Amino acid sequence: IVLNLLANAVKYTPEGGQIILSLTQGDDEAVVAVSDNGLGVADADRKHIFERFYRSNEDAVGSSSGTGLGLPIARMLVELHGGRLWLDDAPGGGSIFRFTIPA
Repeated sequence: IVLNLLANAVKYTPEGGQIILSLTQGDDEAVVAVSDNGLGVADADRKHIFERFYRSNEDAVGSSSGTGLGLPIARMLVELHGGRLWLDDAPGGGSIFRFTIPA
């Protein structure tokens, strides 16, 4: 799950950009976050990015390789462990993908 999210961050963050991996522990769950200052996710794509085989039509995204299965598989694996996976906007641009796993 983490490798998939990191690979996406690397793929969509320009050279010289920043990617941060963090882990926080709460009383009943751990939260992992992968944030970047890359392209971000267009509003039109947000409701579809966790659908199997979905690929954005944007030029910058469409020119990269991929099957559109990484995020759906990551979400399925998180949910199989009793957690959840979602997308937040990064301040100043980019994305933050967060997921929880019960402690």
